Amino acid sequence: MVISSFFPIIGGTEKQAQALSMHLLKRGVEVCILTRQYPGLSKYQVLDGLPIYRLLVWGCNNNYISTLMFTGGVIVWLIWHARLYDVVHAHQTLSPAMAALIAKLCTRKPVLIKVAGSGAYGEIREIRRRPCLTLRRRLLRQADRFLVLNEESIQELGQLGIARHQIVRGVNGVDTQRFAFVKRKMESRSLTVVSVGRLSYEKGLDLLLLAWKEVLQLKIPGEFTLLIVGDGPERVDLEALREQLALGERVVFTGATTGIDRYLQQADIFVLPSRSEGMPNAVLEAMASGLAIAATRVGGIPYLITPDQTGLLVPPEDVAALTQALVQLLTRPNLRRRLGRTARQHVEHNYSMKIVTEHYLQLYRELSPN
Repeated sequence: MVISSFFPIIGGTEKQAQALSMHLLKRGVEVCILTRQYPGLSKYQVLDGLPIYRLLVWGCNNNYISTLMFTGGVIVWLIWHARLYDVVHAHQTLSPAMAALIAKLCTRKPVLIKVAGSGAYGEIREIRRRPCLTLRRRLLRQADRFLVLNEESIQELGQLGIARHQIVRGVNGVDTQRFAFVKRKMESRSLTVVSVGRLSYEKGLDLLLLAWKEVLQLKIPGEFTLLIVGDGPERVDLEALREQLALGERVVFTGATTGIDRYLQQADIFVLPSRSEGMPNAVLEAMASGLAIAATRVGGIPYLITPDQTGLLVPPEDVAALTQALVQLLTRPNLRRRLGRTARQHVEHNYSMKIVTEHYLQLYRELSPN
């Protein structure tokens, strides 16, 4: 597995890579992680049986020097240790994929690239903005497979000249034991709405605060609190917007946490107002927890949520529609109950980490049948 950052750094891509690696280990597959060495982290670590090799970079930011050092380090490692692995799984189309594909010129080992995000803030758009686009295109065409999470990524790869037969559809997985179904009190007049994710522009949390202001102005009977779980570059601006809108204690910023499951178990409704997404872990975790969900119709979310069956979908950037969806969930306990139960069932049958691991194993075997 090649990934730019890994545990203890926590993000959607990192969480999926770690969960998949652990489940592969349980199936008897030998897995190791190649990632950057950030300050304070050791060059080598074994995490619950998973070897992690952290390659030296210059500083901790994704500047050109650190990116070149990481890319070069991965290339050297993959060539030097070619006899130790059968498949390279790159978890991003940027430096992890470039390094794996350059190494493949020498090793001939198959390379699987997972495209984590799409749209205006996705990886393919970022590739198109970076230098050496022609060289990057040629390298990407040498990949054995691209695993994508939505139709938008298929179209974006096609624009780079990637053949359709190189692309396979995949899904993210969720730990259905950790994120367990919770039976909630439907008639409670004190409800908690939770949103989980990185506090960055593409997550649309400014839109959520505007919608929440509209909800509160409707004077719906009951006590409602919005929890925003996570941290990121937009936190100061979002907290300032909370004060500007006079939302006070009705909006709580929790900061980053490793206990997301506890927040989901204590909540009544989940909301994700993103402008851009891949297949968000947060939605899968909320569905597994049996929460009624309101989310925007972007990226892979429509593949997870069937409107009025496993959640509510609204257009991105539409504060009025988001407000209406929240009002429906706050005022209709039977709707919350039904959506939460069907969401849990849908995740159990299609997105449990055990099922997803089997899909990856089949793909790895196709790439390296020996």
